[in-house]
Amino acid sequence: MSEDPEVPKTVSISPYRDRNFLLFVLLTMLGAVVFMQILWTIPLFWQKTYEWSEGQIGKMLALNGLLVFFIEMPLVHRLEGRAPALGYVRFGLILYAVSFCALSAAGWNSSRTAIYTRHLLRRNVRNAIQPQLCFWTLRRQQAGRYMALYTMSYSVANIIAPFLGTQVIAAWGFHALWYLVAGLALVTWVGFWFMSNKFQG
Repeated sequence: MSEDPEVPKTVSISPYRDRNFLLFVLLTMLGAVVFMQILWTIPLFWQKTYEWSEGQIGKMLALNGLLVFFIEMPLVHRLEGRAPALGYVRFGLILYAVSFCALSAAGWNSSRTAIYTRHLLRRNVRNAIQPQLCFWTLRRQQAGRYMALYTMSYSVANIIAPFLGTQVIAAWGFHALWYLVAGLALVTWVGFWFMSNKFQG
């Protein structure tokens, strides 16, 4: 396997002293907060805005699973190793930003298009980060501790995401949340762009 230019060479250091990895974990957490809005607030949006029943929401979530299985997984496998992993992450974040902004567009058709697009790409960020994590941990002698800290980032995001989403909705509405989340995705994109340039430099 060829070396990924974005990944540092093997080192022996505690993950809590590895500033690059701590930045990576922070960015992963922010990206996960964006991703988890789809799990926590999008169904609420469907229910409140379109008055969808629980059955309709369940069917939409099931459709997402089928799209992941038949389209996303083969696509990720085919693209793996063809470009730096952080490049896929940044592309996914841009797609998230565009999709959430599209939710604020007027008209049911625009929103429906955004829903399908977002479901098709919803796991893009996570599936792109995971190969990057594997490259990262393989180059460290304390891979287990790195993996544990990485996993914690998703646990923290799973606490922040619903709280942030519901509080923003209660105060300013769904549209404010979509723009906020889109902005968060762009901020995360900048962070991963910085990391890419640092490792390539």
